Amino acid sequence: MNIDTPVLDPESIDRLLELEMEAARTAADAFYATGAEAYPGESGPAACSSDFALMLELLRAVLQFGALQPLVDGLKWLAGVHQARGVQPAQLRSAMEQLAPFFSARLPQADAAAVLAALRKALARAEQTETSEVPAWAVAADAWPESSQFEDAILAGDRTAARKLLTECVARSSLVEAEQRLIQPALYRIGLRWQRNQVSVAQEHLASAIVQSMMSEALLKVRLPASNGHRALLACVDGNHHAIGLQMVADSLQLAGWTVQNLGPNVPTPAILAQVARHSPDLLGLSLSFPQQLVHVRDLMKRLSAGPRPRVIVGGLAVRQLERLVSASVADGFCTDAAHAVEVAESLLGRPAAA
Repeated sequence: MNIDTPVLDPESIDRLLELEMEAARTAADAFYATGAEAYPGESGPAACSSDFALMLELLRAVLQFGALQPLVDGLKWLAGVHQARGVQPAQLRSAMEQLAPFFSARLPQADAAAVLAALRKALARAEQTETSEVPAWAVAADAWPESSQFEDAILAGDRTAARKLLTECVARSSLVEAEQRLIQPALYRIGLRWQRNQVSVAQEHLASAIVQSMMSEALLKVRLPASNGHRALLACVDGNHHAIGLQMVADSLQLAGWTVQNLGPNVPTPAILAQVARHSPDLLGLSLSFPQQLVHVRDLMKRLSAGPRPRVIVGGLAVRQLERLVSASVADGFCTDAAHAVEVAESLLGRPAAA
């Protein structure tokens, strides 16, 4: 893996974690003093602090893994949110610069220097590109034309129109391909529109709820193949609440003959380990939405290493954003979409697990 910035030792990372929420409030207070219009209403200060807390989580991931891009993407996203609400990007930089005296007063000199160097490097890189630029991970070159219609239907809450489109696409192809080329591109676009304040939280949640229910309905109508004898256990790691992609992987594996248990969103590591012990899967699939969640994968891999274990693959938005970060997790493999997950899983079963 290429290293963009120095990596701090675990003790230093723990110190950074202890300061994270206070640092977020410091940056948020500085921003809110001049950019309050970006966070209207009584909940505005809390929402502002939450956004800066996410930036500090990403900064910690940079110092853990040495890869700058997650924080660059996060800063570009936050600047885009602010711009959509009438606040200029310079105010974000000004607020983040308030972290210089904060960390300098609370961290050893070498740690503070590393933290601030990484932050300033990420800010500079984020400012080199337009905030409106569509990230490469969000572009689905093979999206079907109907995906835009599907997007409009689920945002409007029109289940009938959305179901008709999905049914027609499954009939001419397959459920797996329809999920990847009809549903997934629509959801990525909705996510970007939400980030840019072009759709509401309610619309995004409605669209997600419709998609989840329709995918479950569609799977019930498909004839499953005979079992291939392989068992898979799937889960979103602790802190990842985005489970639609994981459901797509579950569907793909089931349609390839696997027996699948899908634990869904936000599963703590001890619960995953307990289910591995109960179910004895051949494959453990873990979904990540943010790069810092690789810490949970790394911890889980260490705790599995004491004896025989399943092959472990990781996927999710964090993997699509920065594939090279995955090597830091020590997993056996990674996948970029549901169909790829089946290919990787079947390939791994013919190889010994990583040490």
